[in-house]
Amino acid sequence: MDGPDPRLVHPLPGITRLCFLNNVVAHPQIEVGDYTYYDDPDGPDQFQHRNVLYLLILLATG
Repeated sequence: MDGPDPRLVHPLPGITRLCFLNNVVAHPQIEVGDYTYYDDPDGPDQFQHRNVLYLLILLATG
């Protein structure tokens, strides 16, 4: 069975609003599968910055 190449950022030629996340997410603690895709008309390459929330908890001891 043939399918899109998971090494390509944009699996469908000419459609830049769709991308394979594994090729654009760089943070080592974010795990993404080879065929996990994301569609965003404002640029799917910004997925990590727009959609992954980081929570910093500061505990005061004393």
